Amino acid sequence: MKKLIMGILLVLVLAVGVEAACTTNTLQLDQTGTFGGYTIKAKDIIHQDYAGGIRAAEFVIGGESTGSISEGNEYEFVSGKVIRVSDIYYQDYDGGILAVDFCIEDKASSSSIGENPQDCLDLASRLGYVPHHGVLGEEGWEVSLAETYGFKGLHKLKVITMNRDAITVDIDGERATLDVGESKVLSGVNFIVTRRQSGPIAYMYCAYETPETRLKLGCNGCVANGNCLPTGTRKVVDNEPSFCGFDKEMESQKREKATCQNNYECESNSCSKGKCESLGEEIEEVKKELEEQKGILNRIVNFLRRMFRFE
Repeated sequence: MKKLIMGILLVLVLAVGVEAACTTNTLQLDQTGTFGGYTIKAKDIIHQDYAGGIRAAEFVIGGESTGSISEGNEYEFVSGKVIRVSDIYYQDYDGGILAVDFCIEDKASSSSIGENPQDCLDLASRLGYVPHHGVLGEEGWEVSLAETYGFKGLHKLKVITMNRDAITVDIDGERATLDVGESKVLSGVNFIVTRRQSGPIAYMYCAYETPETRLKLGCNGCVANGNCLPTGTRKVVDNEPSFCGFDKEMESQKREKATCQNNYECESNSCSKGKCESLGEEIEEVKKELEEQKGILNRIVNFLRRMFRFE
């Protein structure tokens, strides 16, 4: 009887302690399906079959890219919903398949801990586009932040170190160590650590170019005081007469006698014979040329008078 009671108690404990697992779904590479009302495509699957090799998948959910999600990790694609990668497998023979097992579950039942004070998707209405967000789960992991993720420029995001306390990332040579909820602008990209996952260490993040960076990358001239100025535009910047040069930088206008190629480079707005000239000098130069031309004209008239004996 004692053994029977203990057995019943054990069954009850197990029944209470085990949570119902979410339904496992499978997609092959480039395959699309509808799961839980969401259209999902397996955009990329990586299966490196050696010690320390990467096993990860990238999905497109309703036009939104998840970025790479490694085995055992997840990605929040709408408020309250996450997609979790459970297994990636590859059949190493002709005709073999490359596929990923995953499930969709409520965020509350996922293993993520920590909250971002400003949800990545909530930024979309302010920015005018959906910022890039994904999961970083390994040291040395690199992600190219490019046009496909809404960026105007090309940026390289790399994980330097990560542990339970913080993650150190590098973007185009600038790096920072951040914990959940912290953010830092690195090389013109605002990087936010949104969540930390339990189990295998992984961090979810949000990244987008600052408005100043996007303006500069989309400008074919110079950015000054929040405006894009065409090359050759003259403008006073910090009380200094300046112009927009061909290198897309505002430069101070040149003084008299300085080397120049275009009028707008000179304070006098006059570039003559490769030198900046003052307006007074330019007037004197014009007068001199007129006098020379007048002298030549007088000599021609005198010659004609002598030839035809005009009085």
